[in-house]
Amino acid sequence: MGKTKEISKEETILIAAEFEFLDKGFDKVTMRGIAEKANVNQALLHYYYRSKEALFNKVLDNKIIIISESFIQIFEKKYSFLEKLEKAIEFHFDFLCKNPELALFIIRDIINNQERLDKIKKLFLPIMLPLLQKLQKEIDEAAKRKEITKIDAPNLILEIISINVFPFLLLPALEITGKKNLQQFLNKKKRENVILILKRLER
Repeated sequence: MGKTKEISKEETILIAAEFEFLDKGFDKVTMRGIAEKANVNQALLHYYYRSKEALFNKVLDNKIIIISESFIQIFEKKYSFLEKLEKAIEFHFDFLCKNPELALFIIRDIINNQERLDKIKKLFLPIMLPLLQKLQKEIDEAAKRKEITKIDAPNLILEIISINVFPFLLLPALEITGKKNLQQFLNKKKRENVILILKRLER
C-alpha cells in the first residue's frame, strides 16, 4: 500500500511540474511553486527531485520517451518508408495538438538556450539512439532503392520537429477565430507539412 501511495505522489509532482514549466517557463518556475501546485511539502519534493533542473529533465524525458517509442513502433510496421514517414509526421503533429504548450516550451526553454540545449542533447541521446539507428537504417535502404534522397536521421527528426512546431506558435493569435476554424487550420497544416517534408526527400 505504501509503495502505491509513493508512486501516486511522484506522479502528482510530475503533473504539477509539467504544468508549471509549460505555463511559466523554466526560469520563472520555483520548487516552492511546484510543491504548492502538487499540494506536497518541499521536503517530499526534494526527496524525489533534488533540483529544479532534475525535475525539468524528468518532465522532458517522459515526453521524449513517448515520441521516440511511438516512432519506433511506426517504423516497425510493414509499410513503405514514405508511408511510415508520413505516419510519423502526422503522429508528431497530433501529439502537439494534444500538448499545444509544448511548442512554445521547446522554443523558449530549449532551442533558445544553447547551454541547456547542449546538456539535453547529451542527456537524451541514449533515449533517442534506438530511434535514430532504426530511422537511419530505413533511410539508407530507401535511398539505395532510389525512393528518396539520402539524409542524416538527426537532421530529418529536427526538420519534422521544427516544421510541425511552427503552427502552434501562432495558436494564441488564431484562437480568436473560433474552435472550428482553428481545427480546420491545424488539419490543413498537418497535410501541408507532410507534403513539404516528403517533397524535400524526392530524388
